[in-house]
Amino acid sequence: MSELLNRMIASRLDDAAQMLRRQDADPVYVRAYAQAASSVRHWPISMAVMYKHRGVEGLEEVPGVGPGIARVIRELLTHHRLPLLASLFDTDGDSAVGRGSDQPSIEELLDVDREYREKAAAGELPLIAPERFNPTGDHWLPVLHTRRGARRYTALYSNTERAHRLGRSRDWVVLYVRDATGEHQYTVITSTHGVIRGHRVVAGHGRECRAVERRAA
Repeated sequence: MSELLNRMIASRLDDAAQMLRRQDADPVYVRAYAQAASSVRHWPISMAVMYKHRGVEGLEEVPGVGPGIARVIRELLTHHRLPLLASLFDTDGDSAVGRGSDQPSIEELLDVDREYREKAAAGELPLIAPERFNPTGDHWLPVLHTRRGARRYTALYSNTERAHRLGRSRDWVVLYVRDATGEHQYTVITSTHGVIRGHRVVAGHGRECRAVERRAA
């Protein structure tokens, strides 16, 4: 039932993205709704359950869903319709693509990755049952919610087809970061080549990670 409801909400968010695109809206808004739709579609917990227990703030735990889009989801849950077009532009920075320069440092990202893996290994994190690649419905995926200053992080192992195919589903860690500029996503992996082979690196930021390693040496 949760999967069906989330898919229905995701479909309406996709409708919102298409509506904004037809109105020649800023691509930032279109991208924000498309990203939120993807996250909601694959989120293992019903949006109705999250809203019932924690309100709009609970909906914001879904990666890509900020205050503005959370209110749109609330409208879908309570009135079963999208709000007026003008309300769709109030995303409160839900999309961080190409916005802001105050990005978290590589050291901070690696520190959150360390915290997640240590707590996951110690059995200290709550477990969720992902819908994808989980035919038995087991609760196996640890989830961390943490902060670094004003930034809020959600960390979890990558549950993608590629991660499973390459045997990296217990190595690749996806970090969702929310700050004043919006939502950001990073993936931390164990390097398999080069001078930092065997070290944790932020995908796409190998040069910065090497600089971190040199400073720590």
